[in-house]
Amino acid sequence: MGKGLAVERLTALGVSRAKSPGLYPDGRGLYLQVAPGGARSWLLRYRFGDRRPEMGLGSLAVVGLAQARQKAMDARKLLDAGILTPSRRATTPRRPGRRQRHVP
Repeated sequence: MGKGLAVERLTALGVSRAKSPGLYPDGRGLYLQVAPGGARSWLLRYRFGDRRPEMGLGSLAVVGLAQARQKAMDARKLLDAGILTPSRRATTPRRPGRRQRHVP
């Protein structure tokens, strides 16, 4: 395996200790993202043609390491099959009754 293809670099202990803002790679495009305010979430980076879109997989408070790896694998399968594309994800209608909050 090449240097950029290492997988499962993060451990549960490493995830719990990740406090400094930045991206912590797990491998195959999965990252733990730590925001400047301390919020932690999972992010999948992938290549789509010439673009490098990112897909949020959920907050660390809701999605653990094993589940984030599974969600990333499922998303990669859908992307490879052409079922999920960045444009389809962006145009998927929201569930009824859920509105974006507007702050004046």
